[in-house]
Amino acid sequence: MSTYDVAIKDGLVIIPGAGAVTLDIGIRDGRISCLSDEIPASEAESVINASGRAVFPGAIDSHFHVGIYRPLARDAQSESAAAVTGGVTTIINYFRTGSHYLSKTGPYQAIFPEVLGLSHQDFITDYAYHLAIMTSEQLMGLKCWSKSLASVRSSTTCSTRTWIWLGPVYVTAST
Repeated sequence: MSTYDVAIKDGLVIIPGAGAVTLDIGIRDGRISCLSDEIPASEAESVINASGRAVFPGAIDSHFHVGIYRPLARDAQSESAAAVTGGVTTIINYFRTGSHYLSKTGPYQAIFPEVLGLSHQDFITDYAYHLAIMTSEQLMGLKCWSKSLASVRSSTTCSTRTWIWLGPVYVTAST
């Protein structure tokens, strides 16, 4: 039996407070269990060669406004690239109908497929959408659409960004 499920080898590990260090990472049961100068490949069931790549914890930024002032696809490219630079691997984007955000109104069943189509190839991070209910028509439409939604929130205010650190780690190409 192997000591680790996965060994990430020779990555430039970004450690908050310590900086960047070339290390191997041992992962067992979905958790980081070892940081070492050398983990023999024979001690892991699977090995990821991270040489020449940065390895850091992935964060979720739950307050994005992609597509509010620029075309959604173009904004998705630049904003998700900026997010990854800061260690964010998942963004949650606010979306509403009306002015800005495609300048359309109506039920989300009619509008949201276009949003997803524009998003599909342009985000370089994982992404999700928080939909704002702007009309009673949209609210009533949720009744027949709710089986495909993970959650619905009717109102929100946010004065600061919310950061949630994830594990184990995500490997991305360094730029």
